[in-house]
Amino acid sequence: MQKGIYPELNDSIDHNYDILIPSRTDFIDRKNMPIYNSYEELFEGDFPKRKWVMEDIPGKGRGVICCRPIKAGELVFKERASILYIGPETKDENKDSTFELIKKVYEGNATATPSFVAQLAQNPSRENEFENHVQWMFNEFKNNSYQFKYEVVLDELRKIVNGIHTNSFSLDFQEGFGVFMGCSLVNHSCSENMGWHTVGDTMYYTALKDIEVGTELTISYSFPNVNSKRIRYYHDYYGFDCDCVLCTKGIDNWRVFDCIYCGGLIYPDENEWICHTCKRKSTQEEIFFYEAEEKAIMQFKHESRYRWFFRPLRKMSPYHMYLFKALRNYFMTQACSNPIQIAEEVLLPIAEFHRDISHGRLYAAILEQYSLVLLKYCQTVTILEEWCKKKALECLRKAYDYRCLIGMGISGYAAAIYLENLKYFDPENLKGPIVHYEEY
Repeated sequence: MQKGIYPELNDSIDHNYDILIPSRTDFIDRKNMPIYNSYEELFEGDFPKRKWVMEDIPGKGRGVICCRPIKAGELVFKERASILYIGPETKDENKDSTFELIKKVYEGNATATPSFVAQLAQNPSRENEFENHVQWMFNEFKNNSYQFKYEVVLDELRKIVNGIHTNSFSLDFQEGFGVFMGCSLVNHSCSENMGWHTVGDTMYYTALKDIEVGTELTISYSFPNVNSKRIRYYHDYYGFDCDCVLCTKGIDNWRVFDCIYCGGLIYPDENEWICHTCKRKSTQEEIFFYEAEEKAIMQFKHESRYRWFFRPLRKMSPYHMYLFKALRNYFMTQACSNPIQIAEEVLLPIAEFHRDISHGRLYAAILEQYSLVLLKYCQTVTILEEWCKKKALECLRKAYDYRCLIGMGISGYAAAIYLENLKYFDPENLKGPIVHYEEY
């Protein structure tokens, strides 16, 4: 990649990578794709030169291990969806995306047979939760004239429903969902070493950091959150207890309070609450009030939680996930009178702090949202128009550079997002619906 070279409006190719820039209207051709019956066939056909090997990992089951040195930003592997559904998630709880994906399997419009899909990782603790859906789906398939290639067997259907619920991904550039049989082998870590994104029906896994031979390759299954909620989510939804360094070392990087003595940051751990600046240990009474404040902010409506930031006696730090999310939503609204201050003094420093800890896309998303806020702000405060536009372009370029740094330029994804945001420099485009990414 050449530094200082950025895509321009109407470009169809990102010349830094000689890659076609994708769009949300690209046609996905799924004709003449092979059908696989096993992981062995899939690896031989789609993964002939792998940088990883599949192994049994104690306490985790299957996983993938790095077998060649991998540099940050490098493509680790990519895979076309084994099962693809393009369309919205419906309001009908039975005919949801899982139903649509399973129909594709039995119709033969997937690259994996039902017996292969049944090998997806299961969450035994959710079997009862899925049973009503399984029974409804089985009866729906049996009692209606679906043109299926494969016979629907109840026990196999149970495994497929469980596996797809646990292993389907929402797509980035299309409204829809995909199941990626090879990618499904990658285990979770809140301190992941790979990021993922999709373009069309293809999943890209790229290295967020240098990875040594023998290291397990991991992704994050969700966005960051406070430890207690994150751990409970993985247990309830996926059926495992996360043992990554962020979940087991005690300190919660998204649960932070301001020290009442020195203004430093307090990260509660399992044993004690200590300020990382003055090293003072909080008393039980102080901890009681910290936790009471944490509960109190959750009683506010989402759109009003930002008000907590302006409370004179506030102890919750903006580094706390609850307040960070509230301020992030607030600075995007017209009601915010000081969006530049909130972005520069709060949101960007926090995003930079977390950039190297977990989930690298958060930093780029904040920069892109800030760019949009600046372009809106200068329409009202016209004296700052030149500065705002210069700063907005600087933010977009930083976001593009960072997405490329973590491997999102390889597929054209970084350029596509850059150009989508660049069009908002035309004030007319600010009047219509705006696409932006939450990614927290």
